[in-house]
Amino acid sequence: MKALKEFDYNLWTTEEDGVKKYFVGVKATGEVTEVDAEVMKVLRNEEKKMRRHIEEESELGAPLSLDSAAGDENNSTWMTDTYNLAEDVQTEIMEVNFIRSLSPLQKAVYRYCVKGGGSPSDFAAKQGISKQAVSNTLRKIKEKAKIFFA
Repeated sequence: MKALKEFDYNLWTTEEDGVKKYFVGVKATGEVTEVDAEVMKVLRNEEKKMRRHIEEESELGAPLSLDSAAGDENNSTWMTDTYNLAEDVQTEIMEVNFIRSLSPLQKAVYRYCVKGGGSPSDFAAKQGISKQAVSNTLRKIKEKAKIFFA
C-alpha cells in the first residue's frame, strides 16, 4: 500500500499477552506513542478518507497542467471542479444545529477550544473556572457530538 504524503503518521497495532496495543509514529519527528482504540479509529478513518479523496480525484482526471492544456482543447480536465459546495453547506447547517443544542457554557467552550483551537486551561483561566470543569464540559460536548452526528 502506497504511503500518503499528506498523512503525517504511521499507524500499527501489536498484541502482547492477549492485549491489543495501538501505536502512532509521527513521520516528521520519528516520535512513537501508544494511543487508545478510539484515537486509532479516528486516525484510521482520516487516512481512509484521504485515500478515498485521492481515488475520487484520480477518477476525475489528471490535475491541470499548463503543458497538457496548451493546444489540447478536447481535454476538459481543467474545467473539473472537485469542490463540493453542497457538502460544505450541509456540514455548516449541521454544525449550526449542533451548536444550538449546547448549553451556554458548552457553546463558549466549543467556540474557544474546539473551533478556535484554544487550550482548556486558557479558557478556564479567562472564565475563572477550574480546568476540570472545562474538561468535563469538553467531554459532554464530545458525547453530544457522537449522538448528534451518528
